[in-house]
Amino acid sequence: MGLTVLEVEIGNPSAPEVMEKVEFLIDSGAIYSVVPSSILHRLGIKPAKTIPIETIEGRIIKRRIGEAQIECAGEAATRIVVFASKTDGQVMGVDALEGLRLEMEPLKRRLKKTRAVLAL
Repeated sequence: MGLTVLEVEIGNPSAPEVMEKVEFLIDSGAIYSVVPSSILHRLGIKPAKTIPIETIEGRIIKRRIGEAQIECAGEAATRIVVFASKTDGQVMGVDALEGLRLEMEPLKRRLKKTRAVLAL
């Protein structure tokens, strides 16, 4: 299997008419999406708070988070995003995928739409 990269549009939920295209590596091991701080600042997205985040190496780092409008595959949702430092990668995490009702098909290296499932 290889890496899957996807182009997504990011915007400010308060001004959704202004969007910016961002390429993300799809990472089903990441919870939140990581977006360059410069893009989020340019869109007027403000950090809400700082949280501890565990890296894949097991280190705990602190990063700011906020909310962004994410659009992909005909779906749109407001999701939590991490303000990336210059050394962080750009990844789309499972929170955004699930919020957009998308899931990864790893063998075909593409996203597909999912149905909502409720335990009723």
